[in-house]
Amino acid sequence: MKKHILTCFLASLCLNGSALLAQVADSPGADFLHRSGPSVSFGLGDTHRGGETRSDTLPENSGLVDHSGQGQEGESPSASRDIQENPMLFYLQVRSDIPLNNLRITFLEGVIDTGTAMPSLYEATGQFQPGSMWDGGFGAEWVRLSIPSKQAGLLSMYLDESRIINEYLIFPGDSIKMFIDLQKGEKVFAGPGYALFELQEQAEKLLARITREEGMKLHVRKGKNLFGSEERLREFEQSQLDFGAKARLVPIDVPEMLKAWEETTTDPVYFRELGHLLSYYEGIIAPEILAYLKSELQSAFYIKQTGRLQTLLGYAKSEQERDLIRETFTEFLPAYDVGLKTSGLLPPPEKQIALRYRILRLQAKLENQRIGELILNYPDGNFRDFILGKHISQMVKMGTESPEELEGLAAQVTNPSIRQQVQELVEAIQPESKITDFVFKDEDGKVYRLSDFEGKTLLVNTYFTGCSASSAYYKNVLSKIEQELGGRGDLVLISLSADREAGIWEKGNASGLYNSDNWLRLNTGDKGYSHPFFRNYLISSAPRPILIGPDGRLISVTQLYTDPDHLRDLIVKSISQKPISHVQ
Repeated sequence: MKKHILTCFLASLCLNGSALLAQVADSPGADFLHRSGPSVSFGLGDTHRGGETRSDTLPENSGLVDHSGQGQEGESPSASRDIQENPMLFYLQVRSDIPLNNLRITFLEGVIDTGTAMPSLYEATGQFQPGSMWDGGFGAEWVRLSIPSKQAGLLSMYLDESRIINEYLIFPGDSIKMFIDLQKGEKVFAGPGYALFELQEQAEKLLARITREEGMKLHVRKGKNLFGSEERLREFEQSQLDFGAKARLVPIDVPEMLKAWEETTTDPVYFRELGHLLSYYEGIIAPEILAYLKSELQSAFYIKQTGRLQTLLGYAKSEQERDLIRETFTEFLPAYDVGLKTSGLLPPPEKQIALRYRILRLQAKLENQRIGELILNYPDGNFRDFILGKHISQMVKMGTESPEELEGLAAQVTNPSIRQQVQELVEAIQPESKITDFVFKDEDGKVYRLSDFEGKTLLVNTYFTGCSASSAYYKNVLSKIEQELGGRGDLVLISLSADREAGIWEKGNASGLYNSDNWLRLNTGDKGYSHPFFRNYLISSAPRPILIGPDGRLISVTQLYTDPDHLRDLIVKSISQKPISHVQ
């Protein structure tokens, strides 16, 4: 009965959001909708509102443009028209007491899954110059970038690999100026598109503050010493007394922890403050965009809460505790309904899709069902296709499912655009699929291509320096394969680093934690996980082994990390066969 109640509510949950997906699935992009109303100007001195960029204060060729005249009445948002490329422009000025190297921007257009940057990722980098755009003032550096776009999407920004913008909604033609003072910890947005970015930054801070107010908790089972010894436990307790409580030891008690979960889930503070924040930008940002952001930000909160409930489910030791979690979750599901109807010019509601995916994953664990079957039975076809696309991309990223199973799921997608994207993704991981000729460099700068290894089996292990899972995988699995099969002329061991900085990569090699001198140590340069070789298989986590045959075609990229014996058997099978000289 409880299972049917949960399933029935999922059916009702999708109704309010179904119209949205039908409209945004093939959205043509937006013409700066958030400037559709009257322009509201504020002085640059008012840092809370971001400020207005006056054209008479900008030098020529500044690249910043005002799109306030676009998207006005008389043009239907859903009108059929050719989609023209309208670049997004960014100017960043940073004040710092240390020299900066580069700014990196990533843009996801028509995103299905942010975790895998699916389906497409655009990346641009720019080098900092001394001074400002106006003069060569001491202590400041600046950079300007332009990104081509036809559709609204999500943008992230990295300052020397430190993320300063995380998946912000942005539209074609947007122009953004950012002033950052790293010494004071200040960030100010300006330019025609300041309000949209400023709102999202404030909302991001709000969610972080609400979810961190309880502080760090270390869950420990009753009677267990988390620190391994009484001496370490006393050191921890003394540290808490000397420097203030930074973390709390919380005994694992599922019923009590569920009560605490209920209190945080029903606490109205976040939603009340979010409402105040959104109302502050009424008249500056279009209502449909505010409604879109509201639903996405509410979904982000519930995603965190669902994740906490999944943690509790992992702690449950009895069926009684599982039933208690099931009852609590079913009771609170109605609060998760954040669906909305909106313009087709907005991107797919990624957070809403992610929330429904999390709900189904939790249901699968509660009911001991397969997640794929639950997704296929999801009552709303539009949301189902997006959830299915997210699930397939996640499974390709993790490499835990067989290509045959993913191929079967991809065939069930009915949305033509999503079906094409996931089918291309699944085709790339099929055995015997062609490997695109890659270009990597070793520590001496020598270039290696796939064609250089014609007739040899390649074991390519991907990693990044600092990854404890990668060092453990090398110690426990790869080093043993190296001892048994290394040194053969028909097998090449390649250690492929995703480190963007050469210095970090070289330190990792010198440590001996990720490879040895028996491995060919290669690097992607400054591309990291954005390198086409990684993107082809949605690899963005480590470690991840890939096995390539002597004919230059894929043997396997799935179920290798989770099954070391399977990996070894495939290597032995490949090197035992007669090599085929056929690399295209």
